[in-house]
Amino acid sequence: MDLKSKRLVLRETDWDDLSIIHALHCEPLVEEYNTLGIPGNVEMTRAIMAKPIEDRQNRTRAKYEWTIRMRKEPDQVLGTVGLSLAAPRFRSGEIHYSLFPEYWDRGFAIEAVTAVLKFGFKKLLLHRIHA
Repeated sequence: MDLKSKRLVLRETDWDDLSIIHALHCEPLVEEYNTLGIPGNVEMTRAIMAKPIEDRQNRTRAKYEWTIRMRKEPDQVLGTVGLSLAAPRFRSGEIHYSLFPEYWDRGFAIEAVTAVLKFGFKKLLLHRIHA
């Protein structure tokens, strides 16, 4: 499920995104405060990407992950944004995002997060989303 905002399109990640997502996760400024740390190799990135991609097959999903792209330049990946859901009875989720440094300070993260919040509250009917 793709999400759209004024300037962005959020496209669900797939295996074609592996190299760009690996590059994002290997960017020291981006991963400075990430609890997972910089992946040692592309296979570690593949393992991180696997859950949201495989989760699409499930009737009730627990993980969503999107690449953040400009509407005008859909082949250019600015970063990623994701939503992990708690047990269904809690109706809550946790959002995370990462952008390449050259896209910082231009409002892209706010716009991407807002699109995911709308999806979480309006489509998934969550009660709480935290970062």
